Amino acid sequence: MKSYLHGIGLFQAENAMEQVKAAEIASELSGADARGTRRMNAVFRRAGVESRSGVSMIEVDGRLEHRWIAERKDGWEPCPGTGERIDQFMEIAPEMACIAAQKAMDEAKVDPSRVTHIVTASCTGFASPGVDHLIIERLGLPRGTCRTNVGFMGCHAAINALRVAMSFARSEPDAVVLVCCVEVCSLHFQGGQTRDAMLANALFADGAAAAIVTGEPPQDGEEIILDTTASQFLPDSKDLMTWTVTDDGFRMTLDSSVPDRLRQSVGGWVGTWLESEGLTIPEMGAWAIHPGGPQILDAVRDALEIDETMCMSSRGILARHGNMSSPTILFVLDQLLRSGAPRPWGVLAFGPGLGAEGLLIR
Repeated sequence: MKSYLHGIGLFQAENAMEQVKAAEIASELSGADARGTRRMNAVFRRAGVESRSGVSMIEVDGRLEHRWIAERKDGWEPCPGTGERIDQFMEIAPEMACIAAQKAMDEAKVDPSRVTHIVTASCTGFASPGVDHLIIERLGLPRGTCRTNVGFMGCHAAINALRVAMSFARSEPDAVVLVCCVEVCSLHFQGGQTRDAMLANALFADGAAAAIVTGEPPQDGEEIILDTTASQFLPDSKDLMTWTVTDDGFRMTLDSSVPDRLRQSVGGWVGTWLESEGLTIPEMGAWAIHPGGPQILDAVRDALEIDETMCMSSRGILARHGNMSSPTILFVLDQLLRSGAPRPWGVLAFGPGLGAEGLLIR
């Protein structure tokens, strides 16, 4: 039995923040001096991000400020602890998720009463009852909707979530699966001026995206088949990229060798996977590559030996929205759908571990 993608819904924040403003806020929150500010500005300029969602921003005296700056007293105060950050996640994330989910159902022409399963993904906030409960309550999904949460898997979690949805759709003929990814990365801003902190603050942004998956083709419109998935855990790489819970929020580390490791490993893995599906890399019509950063995109492009034009959708999403972690790949897929890119599509994303996930769409 096949599984089909019926619609994608995106959350687009009203308070878009230019990268220059993000660098200014990061400098202020980090207490950087003039030299530190120059270093930080350089990192932010090289990140490939021009603007990002500003869900952690509030308006103060006619200008946007990060809520931590706006609410602190005179003088420097540390950023909030993890508990407060999670409280803020549960204030912000459900609305983002509901907007994306409603748009996906509208796009797919699916009434909320028909949804049988919901698969949520996030690595920036957790609570129970959680975002899935609130989507069911606020959007009027059946109270018997089956819930699955993909937690703390990072940037490739949308592929993991779609894999779960594909399994439900193929094993239960009447299944209508809502997939929803939501991240509020800005709540995990890390103070200080280490390379990892500056890079994470420069790249990561907020976003939400949702999709509908079923085992039945659409009654009208083009069939978008979610065909197969693949996973790869790179050897000797568990410390190259990490995402850990600390007393001061969730903290990322990213070794400078990651692009080279991907450049060495991705081509062989993807080539073998596609060969098992009767395809070759040159036969692919388009690629949706998770834009973890400019160097990640460069490395995957080189590993696959594909033209730079195949990366333009991913680079465009990075520039306009930043790296939103799990929702980002759905933003790229939405771009491919709207552009009418020829299929098959190869979908690739990378996360802690160093882990890689792939999805083939025909």
